[in-house]
Amino acid sequence: MVHPATCRKQARLESLKPQLIQSFANQNVTQTALQQLQVIKQQQNEPVAQFAVRFNQLLLRAGPTMSEDMKLFFLWPRLRHDIARRVRDQGPTKLRDAIQNPQRIEATSTTELPNTSGFQLPQRQQNLEDTATPMDIDV
Repeated sequence: MVHPATCRKQARLESLKPQLIQSFANQNVTQTALQQLQVIKQQQNEPVAQFAVRFNQLLLRAGPTMSEDMKLFFLWPRLRHDIARRVRDQGPTKLRDAIQNPQRIEATSTTELPNTSGFQLPQRQQNLEDTATPMDIDV
C-alpha cells in the first residue's frame, strides 16, 4: 500500500515537471544564443541586411529585454571592420540606427549605375603636346 503523503509528493512533482523543464530549457536556449552572439561575424561578402537578420534572431533568443547598450556592445565587433568603424563614429544609440547606417553605406559604396543608354563617350586621344612638360633650357 502506498502512503498518502507519497502520493501527494508525486502529484506535486508531476505538476512541477513541465515548469521545471520550461525553465531549464529557456536557460539553455539563452545560454546557447549568448555563446553564438560572441562568435557570430559578418562574412566578407555578406550584405548587412542578411547579417542583421541572423544577429537579431540571436538577440531575441538571448534576451528579448536586452538593453540597447548591450545590443550595440555585441554588434560592434561582429560587423565587418570597414563598416563598423565608420558607423560607430556616427554614434548611434539604438540598434536599428546602427543597422540602417551600414546598409546606407553599403548601398552607396557598391551601387554603380550601368550605362543603359548605349551611348559611349569618345575616349580622349592624348597628343604629345598634352603629355609634355615644359622644361627650362638655357641656350
